[in-house]
Amino acid sequence: MLPAGFRDALIGIIAAAVLFAFMIVYVIVFWYALGDNTEASAQTLNDSELLAVSTGLTGLVGGIVAVALGQQGNEASANASNNGRTWRNRLAILYTLVYTVLGLGAAVVWVIIAARGDTAPDIVKALASVALGLFIPIVRTYFIPGATEGQELTSGTSLTIVSVTPPRDVEDVLPDTPVTVTFSTDVEPASIKGTNHFTLVRVDTERTAHTPVIGDVDYGQPGNPPRVAAFAPANELENGRTYQATITKGVRDLRGNTLAEDYTWQFKVKPREGSS
Repeated sequence: MLPAGFRDALIGIIAAAVLFAFMIVYVIVFWYALGDNTEASAQTLNDSELLAVSTGLTGLVGGIVAVALGQQGNEASANASNNGRTWRNRLAILYTLVYTVLGLGAAVVWVIIAARGDTAPDIVKALASVALGLFIPIVRTYFIPGATEGQELTSGTSLTIVSVTPPRDVEDVLPDTPVTVTFSTDVEPASIKGTNHFTLVRVDTERTAHTPVIGDVDYGQPGNPPRVAAFAPANELENGRTYQATITKGVRDLRGNTLAEDYTWQFKVKPREGSS
């Protein structure tokens, strides 16, 4: 087993590298998005490798921020009594700050591009949508004194959903993009694994019922961040099709709290290259 000091240093280096890569990728994206609307710029912004990297980094950083928000509320009193913050707290705050700034930047870029009569790249709209979805929890956690002491991310005792991937109503999602949901607190694994409380269906407008997607739900696995449940389809999702994910009120946290209502969102998989 690695010494605690070495392990913490390794975690810090990896976390800093991920955050730096996230910043660099979106600085490049903003540069091309705000530049001349040339064919080269369009090809760069629609490059499959860039889309894959940006989607992965957005999900990873967003998940870390979501977990940090939950931990910040649980540790608020302890930090106040110690009159200081651990390096993990500081790193969490840095992640939140960078994520918020880049998210707001993406929203501004989206507005600027729309104002000049062009269509903003999906990669920009995706970051803006996800980051703005976390804006209220971020403000509540870090800028409203006492808002998170003894409470969850929202008022009341209901379990809440902090973020999802792919984001709601996003198009051009890669077929192998993970479908995940981040909860506001730890969830009882038995209430979500091996149940029908986290489902994915293919939206079939020509039928009265949607087509269920076969897959497994993981929670608390080594490959997943804390408080994140992942739906792993048995096969890649179909190009050009719309999918709908649902989390039901059957999911409960360790205190027995459940969602106030079922949570549903849709996203569309990127069409196959060359298809119209």
